[in-house]
Amino acid sequence: MHSLKSALITGLGLSLLMKANDPMLYLFAALLAIGMKFLSKVKGKHLWNPANFGIVAAAALSGEAWISPGQWGSSAIIVLIVGTAGLAVLSNIKRLETGVAFILTFAALEYVRTILYLGWEHDVLLLKLSNGSLWLFAFFMITDPMTTPNHRKLRIAWAMVVGGISFYLANFYFINGAPFWTLFFLTPLTPLLDALTPRLAAFSWKKTNQPISNLQNSIR
Repeated sequence: MHSLKSALITGLGLSLLMKANDPMLYLFAALLAIGMKFLSKVKGKHLWNPANFGIVAAAALSGEAWISPGQWGSSAIIVLIVGTAGLAVLSNIKRLETGVAFILTFAALEYVRTILYLGWEHDVLLLKLSNGSLWLFAFFMITDPMTTPNHRKLRIAWAMVVGGISFYLANFYFINGAPFWTLFFLTPLTPLLDALTPRLAAFSWKKTNQPISNLQNSIR
């Protein structure tokens, strides 16, 4: 049952974020993503975010799949819905700081370039930041406990690096879905970061009978 739920979550992520010309590419991406859950692990954690791996691999190998940043529009209600759901989930699994660090870094750099450097109107900035794909990435992909560092401070620094590189690639190389490509190349560094804090246990979705104090230490 746990594996079925995990596969379902990955499938939903693919359907929400990926667009393709050929329906078979959705199946291809799903096979890659779900297969990655079982074939690529280091000390119980994935080397890549499964949905991210499926999307990027399908886009890179086929040229007929892509991340559509505007498919959810730029309405404030989309941001509100995704943000509210994301806050609820991340508060429960203690990964709120990861999504917040990413989005604040990305938004701050966009503000400096769009408003302070280029002198454009605030509406342009709001348009850049008000797409559902960006917020889905910030609250449901980069925050995946199985692909983020165990230590809280390392997670924050890691998320800020992802935000900074994503901003650079999006604005200076005009790469569509820059955060997804950035995450693809940076996630394999997570085991190296975890090696810096060997005493911290990896996140687990399974219930445990450990005392609360031990649980708190394992997710710091």
